[in-house]
Amino acid sequence: MAKQTTVRLPEALAVEAEAVARVKGTSVNALVVESLAAEIEKVRADKDFSARAKKLIERDKELLTGWPGDSLPNSGRIPLACRASNRALLMFLRC
Repeated sequence: MAKQTTVRLPEALAVEAEAVARVKGTSVNALVVESLAAEIEKVRADKDFSARAKKLIERDKELLTGWPGDSLPNSGRIPLACRASNRALLMFLRC
């Protein structure tokens, strides 16, 4: 299922995107999806980025639970707020 979102592009970039999409014989939407997917794959391969993302999740867990590392209260359950705030990072890291 596709998720709909709005992207505000500067006028010049929007014009260029339309031109590139037209020459490629595709839509601006397809161009944006293709470009974003390529950037995500590039970032996913960046080990430093992944390390920073994992560090951010750990920091958030500590801030929200008050417990560092794996020693979580409530039988090890991560609070709903922490799970929700880090869902995108966890999906990105495929944890």
